[in-house]
Amino acid sequence: MKFDKEYTKYWSSAVKKSIDGTNIAGLNEVNHFFKKINVESDNAILDLGCSFGRMSKVLLQYSSNIFGIDPDDYAVSEAKKLEYIDVKQGVAEDIPFNESFFDIVFCWAVMDVVNHVVSFSEINRVLKINGKFLITGKNINYLDDDDLAFKAEKNAYLKNFPSKYTDINEVKKNISKFGFEIISLFIFSRRGDMGNLRYSEFNSDSISSVNFYEYVLIGKKISNVDNLELTKDYLSSSISQTSKVKAVEAGFENADKYFKSIGIN
Repeated sequence: MKFDKEYTKYWSSAVKKSIDGTNIAGLNEVNHFFKKINVESDNAILDLGCSFGRMSKVLLQYSSNIFGIDPDDYAVSEAKKLEYIDVKQGVAEDIPFNESFFDIVFCWAVMDVVNHVVSFSEINRVLKINGKFLITGKNINYLDDDDLAFKAEKNAYLKNFPSKYTDINEVKKNISKFGFEIISLFIFSRRGDMGNLRYSEFNSDSISSVNFYEYVLIGKKISNVDNLELTKDYLSSSISQTSKVKAVEAGFENADKYFKSIGIN
């Protein structure tokens, strides 16, 4: 799926009202979690995947030193009309800013579409030591009776929309390799819970036995990293483990064939 004007228009519509009626997390939910970072008024903040700048209203409440990047030139042109210091065309896997430039990297609903391994490496590169990041994403193992989550995954796949599912256990296990430590992890059991602020804060070392749909992860850079193995994205998958299991249980060879047998609904 190409990130272009048509996809940006689709996304700008989708964030206002979801197709399946679930509440979409917006400015109130962003503010609820962003304020947990303890932002200073002169902090340089990167809105990574800023799209047309819908989150700038929240970020500007904390600092006027806001920057943005997005892969779509149309989105960048729209965001430049707002109060960012600078907005550049770019991707999470190749952030067009210098090393140790930012105090905070804010990445809302972007891990859903990027290579996690390369993106974590780039976030480390552009953050200062003790700088913080906030990311959100979808978990690779969601509840097997979350019908809305399954429908959303299937339809996105069949429409060829970009989609990634984070293996949050692998992230927790490997986070130190990327020079980070986890400060807080908030999990949302079902699709729609984020928009209603129904969540649990998880502080244990492992959540391998917990299935959930979405997460907010806040972390801190504790060291620079070099020579990371970036050839394979072992932190995410384009298809959830939940759907892979459902496909096998339904007698299909893989999720691709299973999705196509159902079709878009």
